[in-house]
Amino acid sequence: MNYGYITYISNNRDVRGVLSLYYNLKKVKSKYNLYCICTENVTNSAKENIRQFGIMVKEFNLKEKLISHKIDTKFINPIIEKHLFGKFFIFNISEVDDFIYLDTDILIEKNIDHLFAQTKNNNILMVPDMQASEDYSKIILLKERCNSGVIVSKTNSKLCEHLFILLHKNVEKLFEDKKIFISDQYIFELLYKSDKYKISQLDLCYNIHPILIESAIKLNIIKEPFIIHYMVNPKPWELMDLEFNNHRFENTVCMQYFMKWIKNYNELINQVYFKNNTTFTNIKSYHWGKYNKDNNIEYLIDSIGEMT
Repeated sequence: MNYGYITYISNNRDVRGVLSLYYNLKKVKSKYNLYCICTENVTNSAKENIRQFGIMVKEFNLKEKLISHKIDTKFINPIIEKHLFGKFFIFNISEVDDFIYLDTDILIEKNIDHLFAQTKNNNILMVPDMQASEDYSKIILLKERCNSGVIVSKTNSKLCEHLFILLHKNVEKLFEDKKIFISDQYIFELLYKSDKYKISQLDLCYNIHPILIESAIKLNIIKEPFIIHYMVNPKPWELMDLEFNNHRFENTVCMQYFMKWIKNYNELINQVYFKNNTTFTNIKSYHWGKYNKDNNIEYLIDSIGEMT
């Protein structure tokens, strides 16, 4: 079987997440390639940046796909602007038979290649979606709802088409019913309720928010986390850009996992830019000078500082 990891971006915003994910998979000694789906608003320079690391770029045109499925034109631009539904292309990567899909805002703690053994009988594996009670003392695992940040499955072009058909049938309700949170998860949940494709439960340790790790271990919900998913703001790279002033972490473990993501990314930077030995420059002296009337530099032969 051909195994592969897949991630997805719809613009340049999350390129650092893709690169960090690539380095992270290498760090935990995964055997398999990473593929990155890029829709039409990812720039050529961003795609080239991704390719130079050996990540396999797969290009899809989401707008053309929406038009071909007769999605009402008034919804097409909002879908593209909100970066929705391009994730469905993960089922249409011909180079792999079985895949593990990972959102870009993810940190992998341990090797997860063993998850490929679970892709049997065309099942789709995701963790349940979760919500908190008003006082944040209870976490509720929602039946018939799933979190699409991590998906383990087989490629299936018919399933890809079926997801876009479900979108066509429900797009008006999605955008007009204010009670619905517009996301690809809603379409997967419709799939969950149908009998056509089976969605099975993936253990929570393979898709858990850093806020929940502390309590999930204490309450024996998980033994240890394998995949940490920074599924709400801020993303770790936003902290690197100082875009969240005075951010307060909910608990120490959560803060430590944000620090781990940043450390992982900094290790990648060190590998790319700082691993080679440097030499001296050719500068031997400094001189006073000026531009002449022909706009050429004239300088004094006598130096004001010279290598000895």
